[in-house]
Amino acid sequence: VGAIFWVDAAHFIGLVAGIPANEVRLGMRVKAVWRSDEELRETADNVHHWAPTGEPDVEIASYELIGAPGPPEARA
Repeated sequence: VGAIFWVDAAHFIGLVAGIPANEVRLGMRVKAVWRSDEELRETADNVHHWAPTGEPDVEIASYELIGAPGPPEARA
């Protein structure tokens, strides 16, 4: 699943892997999975993909601030 990530106020666009697409959600904590040492370059492309950490989700205080429609239960 393609996603936009916020890491310490920086924005990244990348691929979330290692989890079914229907389980990817706003606030899910992810970690970078780096390319092998042989594949590393001097670019931001060194992150191969992002994977879930298994930690609890970050609470989204205001979905409107990030341009999202809100959690499914709020849209019912």
